Amino acid sequence: MSLKTARHALGKRLLWIAALAAAATLAGCPDDEPVYSDRNNASPEPEPEGEPEAEPEAEPEPESEPEPEPEPEPEPEPEPEPESLIGAPCGANTDCGFGGFCVTPEQGFVGGYCISTCDPTEPIPCDGDNPCLRLGDNDLCVDACEVDEDCREGYGCVRFFPDDPFCFPVECRQDSDCTEGKVCGRNTCGDPEAATGDACGDNADCQPGGFCIGELNEMNQPTGFEDGYCSLAGCQSDDECAGDAYCAFNGEAFFCLESCDSQEDCRPRYSCLPFDGQRACLPGQCVGDDECPEGSVCANAICGNPEAALGDPCDSNADCLSGDFCVLPDNPNTRGFHGGYCARLNCDPMTSGQCGDEGICLPVDQMGNGVCLDACQSDEECREGGLYECRLLFPQLPEGDTACLPTVCFDDTDCPETFTCEIASSSCQP
Repeated sequence: MSLKTARHALGKRLLWIAALAAAATLAGCPDDEPVYSDRNNASPEPEPEGEPEAEPEAEPEPESEPEPEPEPEPEPEPEPEPESLIGAPCGANTDCGFGGFCVTPEQGFVGGYCISTCDPTEPIPCDGDNPCLRLGDNDLCVDACEVDEDCREGYGCVRFFPDDPFCFPVECRQDSDCTEGKVCGRNTCGDPEAATGDACGDNADCQPGGFCIGELNEMNQPTGFEDGYCSLAGCQSDDECAGDAYCAFNGEAFFCLESCDSQEDCRPRYSCLPFDGQRACLPGQCVGDDECPEGSVCANAICGNPEAALGDPCDSNADCLSGDFCVLPDNPNTRGFHGGYCARLNCDPMTSGQCGDEGICLPVDQMGNGVCLDACQSDEECREGGLYECRLLFPQLPEGDTACLPTVCFDDTDCPETFTCEIASSSCQP
């Protein structure tokens, strides 16, 4: 029975039922004296006349108490987030959940290691607090950590990316874990005498915590680093780099490079090239002219045309001055560079003279890197044919620097004959 029904029944039971007073009525005889009982020969006393007995008043029904407000239903407890599988041990891709895959022990990951690809532009690209990092040619979710104890056995908390430490296979935690002559640094055994840029066969040939860039990559393709090259990933200052080296940034990560002032500072097949505001020994192409295409010579370990100038036409880097490169119209950002265009990387826009007397340095990023282009004062100084014009590097600065660059078009009349204006790229196309 509900609370409401019980209260209603109780109210009924408390009502006083009104009772009528029952008076005894004697039967009489017609036209005769009333016949009375002769008990004691006494005459009956007449019943007193008066008002009939009043009915008792019914007690008022008690007021019912207000029903209590119903208690709100408790909110359901949120389901716990599923435990992330990133960094978990595995033997096959199916152990890593939807979209994950397993890096196996054969690849150097003890007990296997679950990772997944990610999109760094997403608000939450990875499960939990796991970071999305650019590793090689891929963006991958890896197991986040703060200290070694956050990682499972066989792994340590490495800082290849200073702001995003993650669990990675380690071979040591102290020097005694390494073979004779090696010491432990950054959870890796290494040679305490090794320097950045040294030749190497594996990581143990490099400084503790360093790594060896082999001659071949994981796809068995040449890297250009002949005899290997020792480096250190995740450096935060030059002091962390072994030997005469500096901490460079390639737009994605920091790593150590061997510094140089001239070609003599580098080993054979390496060239002293500008990189991230300084100069470093980086892979070259040649030792002698006989290793270069016909018409090119080997200079600073790079094949090139000693007669070439900035802005000259080209089909490959070898058609440009040694160390310069050929811009080809083979991607959306270079659609207008018909016939190729010799340019030079890694100039410093804040330092004059780095592009020679005939060049100008165009900034290309916020790190202070630039590219050398063919400087000019008028269209007549640019290549013939109407596909190049002398224009401002920064149109918002009318008195700024100018260089020979592909003609900007708005309709077909801006292009030479046999070419039409491609509106999407504002460039003349055949």
